[in-house]
Amino acid sequence: MATITAQTIRTLHVLDLENLASGVDKSAVEFLDVVDRYGSVVRIDTNDLIEVAVDASAWGRVAFALPRSWRVRFGYGRDGADRALLHAIDPRVAARCFDRIVIGSGARAATVVVLLPEPLDSPPPLAVAA
Repeated sequence: MATITAQTIRTLHVLDLENLASGVDKSAVEFLDVVDRYGSVVRIDTNDLIEVAVDASAWGRVAFALPRSWRVRFGYGRDGADRALLHAIDPRVAARCFDRIVIGSGARAATVVVLLPEPLDSPPPLAVAA
């Protein structure tokens, strides 16, 4: 009889929360609603890494409302959250460490991660949730 071993698929979730929420002027409840809706579309497993960014003005409402295992970053000004995420993630390291990358953002800045100038050694499947 053959033994079947379940393989865990590890996902990197890259979320620009303010873009998904359509602005920084949201309450913690509204940001959490966006997170819940994201989770209803994209499965989040306990082995996944979640990188979230918002504008500094929203950080206080978001940082303590999200699960402690999530990495919450902040940026300043227009596209600050996008830049914070881009600086936090090395695409080559992500390709080695994750089976899948999901980008949740409505910004064009996220395409920098998707459209790299040179190919990665073994890129993971990529899903974009915008």
